[in-house]
Amino acid sequence: LREIRDLDKGVTERCKKRAEVYLDAWEALKDPISSLATIDKTLKWYPSLADKKAPDGEIKKATTVKRPMSAYVMHQIELQLALDSPDITPIIQSVVGHDNDDVVPTSRWDFSIPSRPVIDPHLVARLKSLFLNYATRKTVVNRGLLSGKVDRRRLSRAPVSGRCFHQKEKLPELDWNVTLLMDASGSMRGSKWRLVENTVGNLHKALLGSRNHFQAYAYFEVDGVCMISRLIRDRQLLSVPPNGQTASGQAIIAVAYFMPKGRKRNLLIHVTDGESNLGCDVRYGIEYCRKQKIHLVTLGCAYKDRHAMTRQYGKSIQFVDHYGQLPRAIERLLRHTFLYGNK
Repeated sequence: LREIRDLDKGVTERCKKRAEVYLDAWEALKDPISSLATIDKTLKWYPSLADKKAPDGEIKKATTVKRPMSAYVMHQIELQLALDSPDITPIIQSVVGHDNDDVVPTSRWDFSIPSRPVIDPHLVARLKSLFLNYATRKTVVNRGLLSGKVDRRRLSRAPVSGRCFHQKEKLPELDWNVTLLMDASGSMRGSKWRLVENTVGNLHKALLGSRNHFQAYAYFEVDGVCMISRLIRDRQLLSVPPNGQTASGQAIIAVAYFMPKGRKRNLLIHVTDGESNLGCDVRYGIEYCRKQKIHLVTLGCAYKDRHAMTRQYGKSIQFVDHYGQLPRAIERLLRHTFLYGNK
């Protein structure tokens, strides 16, 4: 095998030669191996075979007891594998239950296209001022200054260096975790989706370079699979082609699951133009956000049957008459959240 590795031939030729080596080795091992008994070919856990003494003193081999892996362990393994896999259906099932028949396959979508939104500088400036002016303050004390208020703790330095002053500053705590979840179903084609791209672009521009964490996702359906796609990757704005039905419940769970942990203030803004008509019920997503202390707000845009959406989302929904109002609606929502929290 080392000689084959150093050959100058192509990959296909080296693979053929390796296959010939393995086949020759198998011919030499086939006869002695064929006489061995096969216990089982399934991938299950078997306890080690222990030797036990029979009543008459003879050593008796214990019978092999098959212990299949428990359902809980299997689900935990699937959950851990889903964290780095395109298929994130086990994550949805871990929240709504593995016996829920309404869950549809859910997958990450990485085939995004570049987005070129129209940036409104006035809106960006207002959004920046929102995060700076309405953020909670933390007090920072600078000591050992040449001017400011007298620091009684350092009066001994007055005749030596004169650095006996201090200054207190109240700096904003930029610890917000804001996530946008955009409905990209088939009804969002055209001008609606362009306005969504503009909204994501303006908010991204306002938070770029700050310590606040901002992320945006879109969800749509292809062949019965709920696709979740990032709209921001490495500071680059992305877009997706709107398509399919609306699986809002599963999208909310997936995005909330991957929101960064450890932040004090978590806000998930979900924008949709209709009811959820695919996958699990929306109430699972609302309940999961409540347990994770994520403030979920759904903006229902340009949908006539508001009573139907209210039945699905309850008090977590607000309505917008048309998508042209979406940027200002998110601005007002942020201001209200900064002032009153989730009340």
